[in-house]
Amino acid sequence: FVSGDFTVDPTSTLSVTVAGEDEDYYSSVYCGTYYMNGDVDILFSTYVPTIGSNYDIIQGSLGSCGSSSSDFIPESQASGFETTLAVFCLFYGVNYEVTDINYTTAVSWDGEAGDGDWNNPANWDPNGIPTANDVVILNNQESVYTNGSGVTQVKQILVGDYSELHIQGPMELLSVIGVNPYAYLYWEGGSLIKTDPNVQSFILNRGGLEIGYGSFKTLEGGFGISNQDYGYVVIYDDFNINDGYFTNYSTGYVDINSSATIGYDSGSSHVFANYGTMGSLVFSSLPAQINLPSVTNGGSIEARLGTLSFGEGLTNYGELMGGGNFQLPNSLVIGGSIIPEAGIGLSRSAGNTGTLTFIGNLNTSPSAAFVLAIDAEDDFDKVMVTGTANLSGLIVVDLNYLPANDAIFEIISTGTLASNNLPSQVV
Repeated sequence: FVSGDFTVDPTSTLSVTVAGEDEDYYSSVYCGTYYMNGDVDILFSTYVPTIGSNYDIIQGSLGSCGSSSSDFIPESQASGFETTLAVFCLFYGVNYEVTDINYTTAVSWDGEAGDGDWNNPANWDPNGIPTANDVVILNNQESVYTNGSGVTQVKQILVGDYSELHIQGPMELLSVIGVNPYAYLYWEGGSLIKTDPNVQSFILNRGGLEIGYGSFKTLEGGFGISNQDYGYVVIYDDFNINDGYFTNYSTGYVDINSSATIGYDSGSSHVFANYGTMGSLVFSSLPAQINLPSVTNGGSIEARLGTLSFGEGLTNYGELMGGGNFQLPNSLVIGGSIIPEAGIGLSRSAGNTGTLTFIGNLNTSPSAAFVLAIDAEDDFDKVMVTGTANLSGLIVVDLNYLPANDAIFEIISTGTLASNNLPSQVV
């Protein structure tokens, strides 16, 4: 945001990073009046546009505009393709629209065979199955299947908007799988393997990622999953982080929609971190499980239905919330906020209090906070511990009615209360 006018003179360049067509995915300037007489340098960041994609690079009232009516973005500012854009100087800002894409060194999907098969040479331009040195672009709104036959080897993959990639067998990657905001990646089987220890290799998801049913799935060699920029991940099936990581960033969302297990059976690095929003919806009597030695929550984890279990550890400085169940290692001590909720799809408002249950033991540190709503004498949030509790921290009460002087609310119940260092009074 610029308070006042914004000027780019003929000797200056405005640099813009673009990762999607919606405003949330690219940098733009908001100003009073704009004077655009220089150049705009666009970098496509692990993203492939489509013809017609447009970006409001500057938003403000027209002062002057001496920019060219078109802009050419070379391959050096993208990944295996070059782009031509039309430039429109409008009364409300400067808009760039993609008019042509030329896949230069990339191998692009044209789907001429009509069977969706990655391993059919006729589906590619130029014809031939991609190799370990190829940048692959899927950008014509079709579904592509690796079919699990052998090991798929590739340098980099970009999945364009409204296109789908189904990984059904082992895949070796040098670099990144970039999933556009309106694209979808289905991981249905096989290992994802990083081939060069000196190169970052991961799924960069800004769209949809489904970890679905199929053959067993593992992350190997340091390969990672990075959910960013409003990306959505839904987990239906087990997978192992044998040597790699899973990170959900602050604006990402992760759903565990089954009694899936995230674990490991080999390797040296098993990292799971949530800084955004994560929920579990488990209809089975079996729990969803995250059995890893390094699990961090700095965001919100919501047990909405059924049980979400952390088998080896959890570092929590975010929120554990919901109306379902958590199961923690018996000796684990946690901080952060503990927040009961009403249940699936209900807002946390008057009349929608709930019970959050910890199966087994609960041990909280002085940095913990129990955040509870009291709406009436018989309508208030509860935390239930089925095993032994050692409690420290704060109690934060949202009182939504005037209780009687002798009103009693059993907000925390335990199987055994071994120690209690919670405050004796709550103001």
